[in-house]
Amino acid sequence: MCLEGTRVEVINDVMYWIAECRGGMLWYTGVAGTRKSSLMGTLCQVLSSEYACGRNRLGSFIRYDRLEYTDSSKLIISIAYSLALFD
Repeated sequence: MCLEGTRVEVINDVMYWIAECRGGMLWYTGVAGTRKSSLMGTLCQVLSSEYACGRNRLGSFIRYDRLEYTDSSKLIISIAYSLALFD
């Protein structure tokens, strides 16, 4: 999670991109230590609360700091499961 008041511009940019609904995929990369996992965790929390009641966006990410998110082989399964919930 990002500290409150940090990464505001990046978070707003991503939220704007999502609101446009033009499709595509967000692929956020960077060197180690640039707080990618913190940013994705913050975005997931914001999106989970803001887009509740079945209007949330599908999101998956792999994190090094949480065991349940480190197995990249489960990424496709996670995406498929999340898509099935929309049916």
